[in-house]
Amino acid sequence: MVALLMGTAIVLLAAVACSSKETPSANPSSKLATPSNASSGPSASNVAATHGWPGGSRRLTISFAEMNGALAYLRRGMDMPIGLPQRLLYLVGPDQATAVTAFVVGGRRAAQLQVPLEKNRLLIVQYGVARLDGCAPEDSVPVRVAGRPARLRMSEGPWAELIWPATLSHPTGAYGLAGPFSRRAILAMAESMPAVTARPLTAIDC
Repeated sequence: MVALLMGTAIVLLAAVACSSKETPSANPSSKLATPSNASSGPSASNVAATHGWPGGSRRLTISFAEMNGALAYLRRGMDMPIGLPQRLLYLVGPDQATAVTAFVVGGRRAAQLQVPLEKNRLLIVQYGVARLDGCAPEDSVPVRVAGRPARLRMSEGPWAELIWPATLSHPTGAYGLAGPFSRRAILAMAESMPAVTARPLTAIDC
């Protein structure tokens, strides 16, 4: 089993997960860069340009002073659309500090972005290679995101984990979301993510 960095964040946040089942607003007003507006300030570009992508089995965790710097780094290093859920943008701002963990799985670049939210909450976004914590698809249920198969696991708190496109027999997606949200909220956020363009991995070890 390959342990994900996300597991550490889940243990930390399980103690502080909010019991609210609030669904994010559908009318974001943030100035964050989006897939259609990927510009970022000079400082964000400079920070992103100073870091390469780790090779082999190494993992590189980078702290960014602001969100657009993290998005610029991911867009520079990955060949897939990089964005945040549009229904979440009103909760964060372009000056929000964040962290990215970059690595390679099965020859594909992958990353996890930690998005701090209000009320000490955290959203984890997976790009490239998305898996449920602990690689336990049997504990998840089938759902659909933008017409594609997905796997959803709900825990008390609430805590939700969602990966897509993914099935029980192929539990690895191109995108993933995890955080203290209701089923309805996390599915709505997933629907507002960029369309999937990456091919699924044919095999992956857990």
